Amino acid sequence: MRALAVSAAIALLLYLAVSYVASRCDDEAVKARFVEHADVIPGPNGTQSALNFENLKHWIETNPHSARFYARPVLLPFDFLFLFAFGATLAFGSVFAARYVSWVAAVPPWVWWIIPWKMRRWSPSS
Repeated sequence: MRALAVSAAIALLLYLAVSYVASRCDDEAVKARFVEHADVIPGPNGTQSALNFENLKHWIETNPHSARFYARPVLLPFDFLFLFAFGATLAFGSVFAARYVSWVAAVPPWVWWIIPWKMRRWSPSS
């Protein structure tokens, strides 16, 4: 239970940190975190362009400072750490919830950590 609460708190703090760091940039596209949240690239004066390879490449070439700021520190390390903490929260939550299902509670908790790895490793499609 403690691990679940700690990982949830860390995930929440990292989510807020990502939003705060992104809001410090002057570029509206970075503030909107368009790569993660939208299918358009916000531009100056309310203009928008579709989020595709050509437009993203053009945005990176015309806004190199904003692109660097978006890559670091917004995406790396904050977004990466947030995804890791959020995944840990979901994993700990699943183990916590599994303890309250009677037939699942008899299985040791470490089994639930190893089964997905084993299933992925031995799947016939891989």
